[in-house]
Amino acid sequence: MKLFYACSALILSTAALDASAQMLPAKRVVAHAQSVNAVARGGGPINDVCANAAEYPLSAGNAVVISGDNTGATLDEPALTGTDGTEFPAVWEAIVVPSCMDLTISFCGSLYTGTTFTGLFTDCDFAGIVRPFGTETTSCPDGQFTVTYRRVPAGTYLVPVATDPEGTPGAYTITVLGTNCSDPSVGNDECDGGIDLAVGAGCVATTVDVTGATGSLAAATCNDFTGTSDEDVWFSFEATSTSVRVTAQGSEAYDAVLEIFEGDCNGLVSLGCADGSLDGGEESAQVSELEIGLTYYVRVYDYYVGLPASTEVSLCVVEVPSETNNDECPGTLLTMGEDCVPTLGTVAGATESLPGIVCNEFEGSADDDVWHSFVATAENVIVAAQGGTDFDMVLELLEGPCGNPTSIACADASVDNEVEQIVFSGLEVGVTYYVRLYSFDEVVVTDPIYQICVVAVEAPANEDCASAQEVDVLEPIECPDGSVVGNNGFAATTLDEPSCDTSTEGFKDVWYSFNSLANATVTVELTNISMTDVGMEVVDACGGDAVFCAFGDDVLGPQDISVDPGTEYFVRVYSNLQYGDGGDFALCVSAALSTVVAEMESSTVSVFPNPNDGRFQVVNNGEAMDAIVELFDATGRVVMNERVVLPAGGIHSFDQAGRLAPGTYSLRMTNGDVRTEQRVLVR
Repeated sequence: MKLFYACSALILSTAALDASAQMLPAKRVVAHAQSVNAVARGGGPINDVCANAAEYPLSAGNAVVISGDNTGATLDEPALTGTDGTEFPAVWEAIVVPSCMDLTISFCGSLYTGTTFTGLFTDCDFAGIVRPFGTETTSCPDGQFTVTYRRVPAGTYLVPVATDPEGTPGAYTITVLGTNCSDPSVGNDECDGGIDLAVGAGCVATTVDVTGATGSLAAATCNDFTGTSDEDVWFSFEATSTSVRVTAQGSEAYDAVLEIFEGDCNGLVSLGCADGSLDGGEESAQVSELEIGLTYYVRVYDYYVGLPASTEVSLCVVEVPSETNNDECPGTLLTMGEDCVPTLGTVAGATESLPGIVCNEFEGSADDDVWHSFVATAENVIVAAQGGTDFDMVLELLEGPCGNPTSIACADASVDNEVEQIVFSGLEVGVTYYVRLYSFDEVVVTDPIYQICVVAVEAPANEDCASAQEVDVLEPIECPDGSVVGNNGFAATTLDEPSCDTSTEGFKDVWYSFNSLANATVTVELTNISMTDVGMEVVDACGGDAVFCAFGDDVLGPQDISVDPGTEYFVRVYSNLQYGDGGDFALCVSAALSTVVAEMESSTVSVFPNPNDGRFQVVNNGEAMDAIVELFDATGRVVMNERVVLPAGGIHSFDQAGRLAPGTYSLRMTNGDVRTEQRVLVR
């Protein structure tokens, strides 16, 4: 019998130094959206009942204007309900899409403030949900919505127009514009064109962009949910072992569904599916009793209708060992790379090599220890591993010869099926190190499979004052949300003492700089995330005088600091190694006058969504303009430059997804002699 089950994935952030970090798989909520019954209580408009919605056919390039009135709308049973429990009466309209289209649905010009746009759906029971391509925004001059959908397949789609309980119901106007899909097709759109996936001991991912894909087979019912497979893509692999684990990792807004088949493209038989995570989550499933040498097929798709806001998905296939082959040192060789590439292993059949160690004041049984080795490619390392459902892991890092290794670090901070993580500095590049792991208990593990990776971490680029990272001075309301996130855990140890602190073991620090502009006071806010000792010093120059210095609880929270206007200052975030170590933190600098100064009314041009992932729109709420649009990073470097003609009320979309690192950017629009600058946050 083939075994098929969803399994958790190893989560590792090279910025996270908390050894007790846990891997908690995301679970789908009870429903993807509000539940609505098409049977109204009666007494409302004709389209108060979903089944009575009038249908409006679309044709490419021709806008359809729908006018209606939701006065007298009644609650459905059960009612359309918001996340806070508020019930919304609604009426319904229907749009008939003849072929794949990009849709823009606008409520601009609605005559009252109580319109609530709730979405686009395939039927009255919300079985199919179309998500906007990006974040919904109040982009119209009158505060109403304009929403874009990408690659909506042919079909009839329902638009509920809800009455805001706090607003006034009445007449509404909906403008719908459809344009034919024009994206080029993808090579693995069908089963017989699927991409071959390599099968190996570790996850070597293949990443594809699904833009342009179409549906091949109906969606699978998986974990009691049935999504839509309108943009499924295909892969195949040749079995090199009798058991493999297939993993699909969706991008930020991609809710992946994974399905595996045997047979051939003309007679596929589903072996099962995985749908246990949400947007950006990882789907992982294991199949056993495969026939070595046979080809198997995999397809993946986004749960929702239409193109997701992020369109990449990565897949890999990893062999699942049935019995350990690394029972003794040096064990199997791992690659120390820049990313966590999990390798699967098992403690089934393992025997004790060395006695168990005392780690975090606990001493387990090493009766099933196994070994790995790696060659150091950097001085700093994170070793992360995760066991099966009843696998309470102990993890140990060792150096020296296999016959007499020396333990240099360990981790035993989690329980069954959770991640253990060793963070260590001071490796010698080119030297071989060893990793031993075992289950804490003497009881035989029923789920003995584990995954492990070794990640090299470079020292931070701003570990000395001369290389300080420049940060913007924000407006007070933007802190702490606009903070820069940093980590000093892998900075080199320095003996340079801050003005308020001394140490027998040295310090780990990173540096930031800012210009005080015309301010006589700035507020510097430091938030500790995972540092075990925290301190901060602000100086007027590298090697200069301190204007602020504190550590421990005294340094946390907003600190008002007197400064000289127009002066560059340097912020040192440090840990005193005599009392603790470095880790993650967030830093925010604010003042009355911020780095970005608008030179015309901020309401003239608006940016949405903000924050965003590099995709955003600019709305011109003022007069028509022929503008040069520039985007600057924190160092002042131009990362985008375009000329845009914007009529009054016009909207222009920018797509810099994948090109911008997370952080704060300045968007400058120059229209003749008039210029405006606005802050854009990319996450």
